[in-house]
Amino acid sequence: MGKGLKDDWKTSEATSLAVKKLVRKKVFSQPSNRFRIQKKNYSNQYFSLYNRRLDKMRVILQDRIQKELDKSDSQVTLEQIQGLTEQKSCIVIGTLYKEMPLKPTVLSEYAKDRALVPQPPRESFVSDKDTLFLEDEKGRISLAGLSMQGLFNPQSHITGMVVALKGMLREGEFEVEEEYLPGIPPQKERDKGKMEDNNNTFVALVSGLNMSLSSSTSHTITLLQQFLLGLVGSKQENQFQSNIARVIIAGNSFCEEHTDLLSISSNRSYRGKLADKEREKEREKEKEKLKEVEDVLTRLASTVAVDVMPGPTDPSNYNLPQQSFPPCLFPIPSQYSTYTSVTNPYLTEINDVTFLGTSGQTINSMSKYIQVKSVVELMEKTLHWRHLAPSAPDTLGCFPFYDDDPFLLDACPHVYFVGNQDKFETKLVRGPEGQTVRLISVPSFSTTSSIVLLNLADLECHLVTFDSLSSHLGR
Repeated sequence: MGKGLKDDWKTSEATSLAVKKLVRKKVFSQPSNRFRIQKKNYSNQYFSLYNRRLDKMRVILQDRIQKELDKSDSQVTLEQIQGLTEQKSCIVIGTLYKEMPLKPTVLSEYAKDRALVPQPPRESFVSDKDTLFLEDEKGRISLAGLSMQGLFNPQSHITGMVVALKGMLREGEFEVEEEYLPGIPPQKERDKGKMEDNNNTFVALVSGLNMSLSSSTSHTITLLQQFLLGLVGSKQENQFQSNIARVIIAGNSFCEEHTDLLSISSNRSYRGKLADKEREKEREKEKEKLKEVEDVLTRLASTVAVDVMPGPTDPSNYNLPQQSFPPCLFPIPSQYSTYTSVTNPYLTEINDVTFLGTSGQTINSMSKYIQVKSVVELMEKTLHWRHLAPSAPDTLGCFPFYDDDPFLLDACPHVYFVGNQDKFETKLVRGPEGQTVRLISVPSFSTTSSIVLLNLADLECHLVTFDSLSSHLGR
C-alpha cells in the first residue's frame, strides 16, 4: 500500500464514520491450547512420539475390530508381529512405513553442497516400486499381495498411519486380506438453538496474503480490507458485511522474500560480506515490511475479530506446531481485544462450531508421498486415519513430544480447513455415526485474490473474489 493510502486512513472522516456505522454480529470464541508447547525440550527422541500414537490408536482399533468380529462370529485372534506363525489367520495392529525409492535423502542435500548433479525436482515421489512395512514395539514385517488383491496399494498409504490388518504370514511376509482404519472420530452434537442464532453469521477464511514491499497484490489487499471493514458496496452489501463476525488468517501473511531478509540478520557470515550501508538497508526493509503487515492487522482488528496463524513463510518456528506470534512482533494490534495470535494447527470453537485448520504444511507435504486426486480427498483421508499429520516426523518437521501426540484427532471438527492452496475446494463429509464435517481448501490470496466465507448456521461456504482491475467484487 502506498503512503497516500495510509494518510487517507488516518485523516478521512468519511472512513471513520463508515467504520463506526458497521455493527458486527457478536460470536463467542474459545481457542484450544492443544497445540501450545508448554515446555520446549528437544532432547527427546521421536520413538516416544510413535509409541504414544500407537498406544492410543491400538485402543481405538481393538474396539472397532471387536465390533466387526462380533457381527461375523469370527474366531480370528489379535497378535503382535513377534508372535506371528505361518499359515495362521490373525489380525495385527501397527504403524505403516513406506519404502520409497524416489524419496529425497541426505545424499541429495550433499549433492547440492558439493555442486554435484542433484536429483531432478519432483512434485510427487510416488512410484510403482513403493513397498509397505508394518511395525509395532517388538517387530517389523513386510506386507505382500496388496496390489494383486486390490484391497489397497502402497500408493494410497503413507508412513506413520496406524492400521489393523487381517491376513496371515507366508514365507516371511504378511499377506493382507482386510484393512481396518481408526475411522472418523466422534463429534460433539451442535445445539439447535445456537444453530438458529448463527443464521447468516459468517466466518471469513483468508490465507496467503504474502505481503511484500514489491508485491503486485497491494490493490487487491486494499479491496479485501475495504470489504471486511464495510467500506465498499451498497447498504444491503454493508449489512451482509456486518454479518462477518470473525476473520481467520491461515498463514503466509509474509512473503518468502521477507523470510530471507529476516534470516540475513542472524547469519553472521553473510552479514560480514555486506557493507554497513547494505545491512542497514536490509534492516529498514524488514521494519517496513513488518509495519505493512501490522497496519493491515490493526485496521482489521479495529472493527472485526481476527485470528492470525503463522505459516511456512512467516517469522515463526519451522517445526509443527508453529507457535503464535509474540506481541512484540505486532505491538499495536496486540492491544486490541479483537486480535488473537494463534498456533498452527489451530483448534477453536466459534458459537458451538468446532474449527480445526492448518496453514497447509501437512497437506502439502503428504501430497508428495501419496496418490490422491484432490486436496479435499486427502483431507478426508486424514479424518479416517484420525491424524492430522501421520507423516510427521518422517517427511514433515514436528516437535519431539514425549507424553502425547497432539496431532491425533480425539474429536471430529465441524469445519476442517487447510490454507495456502492452489484453488478453492470444498466437500461435506458425513460419518457413520452422524458426523458432519465441512472440508475447505482455502486458496492463496496472493495468486487467486479470493477468500472463503462460511455460514455458521448450515456450514455452507462460498468464494469471494476481488478484481483489482475493475474494482468489482464477485461472489
